Formats: sequence, structure tokens, C-alpha cells
Amino acid sequence: MPKPKNEKEAKELTVAVVPYEKEPKDRIYSNFAVIRHNPYDFSLEFCEILPPTPEQDKEIRTTKKIRAHIKAKIAFPAKLIPSLIQALADNYSKYEKKFEKK
Repeated sequence: MPKPKNEKEAKELTVAVVPYEKEPKDRIYSNFAVIRHNPYDFSLEFCEILPPTPEQDKEIRTTKKIRAHIKAKIAFPAKLIPSLIQALADNYSKYEKKFEKK
């Protein structure tokens, strides 16, 4: 990437971020997520809840809790959250228009 000629040019630089993978990775399925935050970032824990075994069913009825296996944990800087929310809203709107029959 060429060096900017001056400070003004450096501030005006706009680039597109293009995700890529050298080797494709398996997708992770999640049907439950936990969101936490602190003053600096937001953490998302993506979980998968499977149908309970008979032993787990007994535990669930006793404890009133279901164990959700954490598949991935991702931390986002707090400043990224508004653009993440907007991107999710935009994509969900496109999804509804394409797949939801009203």
C-alpha cells in the first residue's frame, strides 16, 4: 500500500474490508446466544442446545436449568456495536423481503 503524501490524504483514505479464508472453515451452528458487556467491549457466547438425554431431562426438571454448550466466544469493541446492530437490521430486513411470505 503506497504511503500517503500528506496528513490530509491519509485522513481521506477509504478502503473496503473483504473477508477471505485461505482454507474454508466449517460453519458453527448456534440456537442460543448470551450477550455480556463491560465498559470496553461486548462479549457474545454462541451456544447450541440439543434435545436432552433422559438423564439430562431429570436434571432439568430438578434444577430448572438447561446446559447450553458454548461453541464460540467473540468480543467486540463497544464502538463497533452500533454498526453491528445496523448491519444485522439491514440483513434481517433483506431476509424478510426474500423469504417471509406475508
